[in-house]
Amino acid sequence: MSSSVALATVLSLSLAGTAGGRLELSDRWIDFDEVELGDSDSQTLTLENTGDRPVEVYNVDYSGDDGFQVDGGDCEGILEPGRSCDIEIQFEPEELGRASGEVEIETSVGDLDVNVDGRGVSE
Repeated sequence: MSSSVALATVLSLSLAGTAGGRLELSDRWIDFDEVELGDSDSQTLTLENTGDRPVEVYNVDYSGDDGFQVDGGDCEGILEPGRSCDIEIQFEPEELGRASGEVEIETSVGDLDVNVDGRGVSE
């Protein structure tokens, strides 16, 4: 990834609050590509507090098509400055074809959304 693309990605994934809290996400979109029915794949999304104040993460939730499962791990609660936490996203397709949805992270400095996408294929 070129440095200009990387910089644009970081800027687009930042959420700054007025009280000095600032969050950054490792990705804004997760594509699982093709996963065979009966198999599963998982990816990790990292949320980091890059500000100078604690930020409260109220909720990590998923809405969308079946087949995706989200585990907020230790993200819910207070995220201190300089700390990060991981959100595990698993895709286990239940039927053939494309599936998509959105992971929503509700925080004290605003909400962050991550699109997830994958396609169930036969063996």
